[in-house]
Amino acid sequence: MKLLHINGSHARNVEFMVRACKLFNIEYHHTDDTFPVDNSYDIIWSPGTWINPDNYPTSKIIFGPQFFVFPNTCDSLYRESKKEHGLRCIYVCLSDWVKTVFDEFVPPSLQIIPHVPIPFGLDIESREKTKPYEYDCIIYYKDRDPSILDFCKKFCIEKGLKHKIYSYRSYTRDDYINTLYKTRFVIWESTVAFKSIKIRNDLKE
Repeated sequence: MKLLHINGSHARNVEFMVRACKLFNIEYHHTDDTFPVDNSYDIIWSPGTWINPDNYPTSKIIFGPQFFVFPNTCDSLYRESKKEHGLRCIYVCLSDWVKTVFDEFVPPSLQIIPHVPIPFGLDIESREKTKPYEYDCIIYYKDRDPSILDFCKKFCIEKGLKHKIYSYRSYTRDDYINTLYKTRFVIWESTVAFKSIKIRNDLKE
């Protein structure tokens, strides 16, 4: 059995898919060609790009989870899909809660290709927290008004909380995880937290 991954995805999503393929003895292949001509793959994973399932009549297709922040009926996933596509295609939406939110924007009656909650597994080894804690909290900041970050910093200072700030793409993964093990709790400030691999990572720890 062979799987073809089309274009890019979040690094943690790709890691999971590669590990899943090894676990189930599936050949993993990747291409940057948005519309590959080879239709011999058993499974196609297209995380962020619509492809016409008619061009791959024998393949099962996994779309998502990076088509949109919130779905819209004008998206190709809904406009161009056909009834028969729903028999062998799904759109991955990561959790039951995200599916509930998506269904409010595009109800199941309009989903020819269904929203299916399938979380991506994180390859993180659990270990004991370091006590006593070095920090009371981490402030994780991404794509919010700077005044919100200022509010969180002021709150921590007023409460006497020792804290460390991590801004999106300004740190290494290892440094963040090591600090996480030395911290009591995390304050997340992000515009798309419901999809955040960061939150799932932190809850795992």
